[in-house]
Amino acid sequence: MNEEMERMFSELGQQKEELKSIIDSLQEGLLVLDKQGKVIRSNESFRKIIGNQIVKGKFYWEIMRNPRFPELLKKAGLEKRKFMEDLTLADRVFMCSVTPLQGGEGTVSIFHDITELKNIEKIKKDFVTNVSHELRTPLTAIKGYAETLRKEVDTAPGKKYLETVERNTDRLINIVNDLLLLSSLEEKTVLELEDIDLRVFWGMSSEYSIRG
Repeated sequence: MNEEMERMFSELGQQKEELKSIIDSLQEGLLVLDKQGKVIRSNESFRKIIGNQIVKGKFYWEIMRNPRFPELLKKAGLEKRKFMEDLTLADRVFMCSVTPLQGGEGTVSIFHDITELKNIEKIKKDFVTNVSHELRTPLTAIKGYAETLRKEVDTAPGKKYLETVERNTDRLINIVNDLLLLSSLEEKTVLELEDIDLRVFWGMSSEYSIRG
């Protein structure tokens, strides 16, 4: 019996060390909180994010100052499902996912660094915006000159050529406007979820509602 217990303790110790090695090798930051908001476990990546502090046993508000994180924890705890949101910590941008533990005993938070991705998105957005504005001015000028020339040209071929110029200029202007609209939508669009009772629309007799 003693040998069996020693073997079991040895296996448990080995599994614990393997789990610790796996968690510490993750590139993403890992933070596990109990239901009071106290740190149970974290990995090296997370400790680097907050400046290599000793975090175990501390409350999350002692080590993190982002005001959106408590809201994520609250929503995950109330609705018992995972929530994700971009958070800024120490001048870096992270995609933070908060998942409640089974039984409501705490939460697991994963921090994925997306700073470079955000920088690329900003460069792309700025490029599209700048190019669109640069194109709009000459296109507007071309359209104005074409409309002016239409009054001066008497021949049928000349008018046909000018109509072609105006038509294609309008197409390019519409493309520029669409690019600007898409750029603004990418910045402002936020997905909002709410419960919808489909019985209101289709006269369903079921008692179920669908989130959408």
